[in-house]
Amino acid sequence: MQRNLTNHQATAKYLSLIGVPALPPKTLAFDPGYDANTVVSHLEQSGHMMSSLKLSMACWQVCNEKATREKVVAATKMGVPICTGGGPFEVACACDQLPQYLDLCSELGFSGIEAGEGFIDLKISAREWYGHILKILILASLTYGSAWFLLGMIGNYSILSLTMTYFGATIGYLVCSYFMINEKLREILSGYFRLFRKSVW
Repeated sequence: MQRNLTNHQATAKYLSLIGVPALPPKTLAFDPGYDANTVVSHLEQSGHMMSSLKLSMACWQVCNEKATREKVVAATKMGVPICTGGGPFEVACACDQLPQYLDLCSELGFSGIEAGEGFIDLKISAREWYGHILKILILASLTYGSAWFLLGMIGNYSILSLTMTYFGATIGYLVCSYFMINEKLREILSGYFRLFRKSVW
């Protein structure tokens, strides 16, 4: 979404005259639980300088939901990505309610979440993490590598052949990936996908 810059063209022109460059949004602002009117007014005043807005802590979960929705709508209208803080993510993980938490964020319209590990252990070691990465690389080599190898043997590099090869390898990769991950991880990824789909559509 394009930022609305029409309301400060005069000051922008003056700042340019005194050598202040026009910069893209750089500030990650956070809301520790202010009232909706304050946050909306701040967005209207300074939204063009915000790279994102974080509703910090768990205030947005215990306050009147109408206020939270007003903040989300205002940020979205200004083109400012809005996310939740890391604390609620950790609480959701500790209570084994991460998919439900992601559904809640999606329902309210957040464009992202902050994932923290301050007082919880996500129970994955560096060795396990890199092991998963290695599996992904091997799977990519087997699916895409095999597809391009077969294409090379056939010797047909038309647009149609390239497209069919790419989609065939992608389908193979996704199907194999589905069976590589465990059920809990599939549930978590489904939650992320629902959040992404909500933010896009």
